[in-house]
Amino acid sequence: MAFGPIMRVSSRGGSAEPATDPGDTAGPNHRFPQFLPDGKRFIFSSTLGAVETNGVFLASLDKTPPIRLVPTQGVGRFAPPSTLLAFG
Repeated sequence: MAFGPIMRVSSRGGSAEPATDPGDTAGPNHRFPQFLPDGKRFIFSSTLGAVETNGVFLASLDKTPPIRLVPTQGVGRFAPPSTLLAFG
């Protein structure tokens, strides 16, 4: 099982860099990213951390700190046009 951030790579290639930052607010294990329609924000699930850091988070490619939307051990998915589904 891998622990760590969600990584991103330019469409032109190059080195991978973290798109998320595991830590005090968003647990150690970031998984299941899904972009929102604007193409800049995405949701992801954080698991295997403390109760306060597990959940479905909203993040952005501009590196603003993620916001926890739902506290859960499960997975979140975006269902257009405006619904967040959380499983778990």
